[in-house]
Amino acid sequence: MTTMIAELYDALKEAGASEEKAIAAAKSIADYENRFVRMESKIDSLELKIESEVGALGSRLESEVGSTEPKFGTKIASLESKFNSLEAEIKIVKTELRRIKWLLGFGIAGTISLIIKAFI
Repeated sequence: MTTMIAELYDALKEAGASEEKAIAAAKSIADYENRFVRMESKIDSLELKIESEVGALGSRLESEVGSTEPKFGTKIASLESKFNSLEAEIKIVKTELRRIKWLLGFGIAGTISLIIKAFI
């Protein structure tokens, strides 16, 4: 059975509405009020559910980040080590190239001096 809002019924009766119309209008408004109460209840429960889901999602993300961080940290450390090793090897290669340039220069100078000596 539907309920009606007594204050609205009294106001409509005092304003000159018929008994049936005042009752119907008061019941109709009461039904709308009940709908809003149900909607508020559903919104509250959805809000709680969303908060719970967001909290669970946040926990999962923190867990995943926590588990992947050491893996990436290890990989980054490995890459840094390889990079440092490559830098050292490049320095060695540069040093060897300088030596080869000097030796080549001395070789060319010696060859030129022998050629000059042979023709003079």
